[in-house]
Formats: sequence, structure tokens, C-alpha cells
Amino acid sequence: MDSAAHRLLDVQRIVAATDAWVFRPVAGRGRGYADNTPGWCRTAAFELTRGGWAQLVQVLLEQPARGTALQIGLGRFGGSHFALGQLFDRVLTVEIDAERVEAFRAANPERSGRDQFVVGDATLRQTFEEVRRHAASVDFLLLDGGDTYGQMAASWRRFAGLVAPGGMVAVVDSSQRFQEVRDRIGVDRFIADLTAVLRSCGIALACTRANPQVHYYRVTEQAHTALAATLRHEPSDGGRDAPELLQPDHLGWATYAHRGFVAVRADSPAFEPRQVFRGERAELLWAP
Repeated sequence: MDSAAHRLLDVQRIVAATDAWVFRPVAGRGRGYADNTPGWCRTAAFELTRGGWAQLVQVLLEQPARGTALQIGLGRFGGSHFALGQLFDRVLTVEIDAERVEAFRAANPERSGRDQFVVGDATLRQTFEEVRRHAASVDFLLLDGGDTYGQMAASWRRFAGLVAPGGMVAVVDSSQRFQEVRDRIGVDRFIADLTAVLRSCGIALACTRANPQVHYYRVTEQAHTALAATLRHEPSDGGRDAPELLQPDHLGWATYAHRGFVAVRADSPAFEPRQVFRGERAELLWAP
């Protein structure tokens, strides 16, 4: 059996393991992938489509170095964290929401030896320093935390330099599947600017076939050297696109102006644009 056939079997095995996880009944958790959630279930356990994940697995299997993966953003239920654990020896995840981390750990106790978490804002230097204490370099960086231009850009500038030659950087954002959503969230602007920055360094940003959810580039020795100057200037802390607070009200909601009017529970730790589309602690009042 040739290497291509072996790789296909590996893809099938890894996707099958992920299938078993996303469709496993767990109280309080979604079910399925983004494109095949059961009709009775409101949310997916894994925010990628099944095809998008299979394509990313195929790309990752082509790189020999699969020691440590660094993930920025756990996701709602940790589907991508679990999935990366099928490919890498260790998965280190930065997540701002401590409750999500604890929920994932409680639901997946058997993985505790291979999982590491840093609870903090990925745009802050102190979070970066904590990550470096766990890993001086990584083989894969997955950017899936923060759903605005500022958060994505700051996270990339913070962590892209940790990827060793022979590794890969991927930007995963489910909003890229929907034109009306991605225009509001702003990750598409980050993708466009990242494409230009990489091109100036002689690096191509690829996409998993026709699936715009996943963009990636490989970190060759040449790419690592070319990007060093670009990444030398670190971002200022807190690269978040803060929406304008219009008013709190007596019912416990705060209204923001963010390409429309959005009401968010006043006890929410922060306004996150995608909460509008995921139905988490937010309601869309009006949008253009």
C-alpha cells in the first residue's frame, strides 16, 4: 500500500473518531457538525463542517511534525480541541471563558493527560507569556478565538512566531461560510489583510479546496525568516474591536452599537459579536 493510500486510511480513522465524539450524547452539549446537526438540536458540537474537518486533516497529515498544537479559542463545546487531539501528541488551548474549559474537562476526563489550557485573553501579553511557559515553540497554530478583525489580528501577531519551521498556521472561522455574517463580524477583512502580508513575504495563504472556513499557510525556513521582521513589533494589549455602549437598562440588558443594535445581558463578561448568531446571551435588535 502506497503512502497516499495510508494517508487516506488515516483521514478516515481520524474523522471516524471525531464522528463518534460529536454525535455522542452529552447533557448540555450540542450534537453533530456545523452542516449536519440533528433537527432536534439547536447547536453543533463541532463548529466546522464535516468536509472542512476532513480536508484540514488531510493537509495536516502531510506535515511530519505533529508534536504540539496551539489553539486560540476552545469553541463552544471544545470540538476542535478534541479533534486536534487525534492528530497531535499535545493540544494547548487558550480560552478566555473559564467555565467552558471546566465544562470540557468534566465531559472529557479521559484526555486530561494530553490537554493543557491557559485561561486568558489571547490579545494580552501576559497570556502569551503563560503560553510560552508551556511551549517555547509549536508545530501548529489554530486561530479560532475572537470573532473580530482586531482580535484575530492581535492573536496572529502574538502567536504566529511560535510556530517552528515545518509547522503550519490555520485560521478557522465558520462565519466565512456565510457572506451576510462574515461581513458583519469582520474576520474576512483579517483574511484579506493577512493574504497581503504573507504575499509580501513570499508566502501563499491557501484555502481547503472550495471551503472558505479554513485558510492556512505552511511555515518553511524561508517563511519563518521572512515573517520574523513582520512579527517583531508586538500588538498593544487588548486588540478587541470594542463596540459603543449605548445604554444599560433596568431589566439587566446592555445595548451596543455594532453594525446594528445588539442587546447583551449586562452580566456577560464581554460583548462577542458571534453571540448574536449563536444565540448566547444576546439578541439582535436591528441590523442593516
